[in-house]
Amino acid sequence: MYGVTEADVAQMYADQHGICPVCGKPLTWDEKNIDHNHETGRVRGLVHSYCNTGVGFLDNYRGRISEIMAYLGWNDGDRDHS
Repeated sequence: MYGVTEADVAQMYADQHGICPVCGKPLTWDEKNIDHNHETGRVRGLVHSYCNTGVGFLDNYRGRISEIMAYLGWNDGDRDHS
């Protein structure tokens, strides 16, 4: 899938030390999803399914990320985003 072999996936997993590059949390072998650029097909890494969904959403709205952050109050220095 995506032009990578099972050995490539195993190497990516080892290179990432079993950590999701999106959320920074441990990523088990069974949880992994191959994240890729939909335009180029280039594989970016192994991520959780929910992180893959979030990245896909943000990629679709890449021109609006600043506005989304402002809407969430993330540009005001307040790091309590609850």
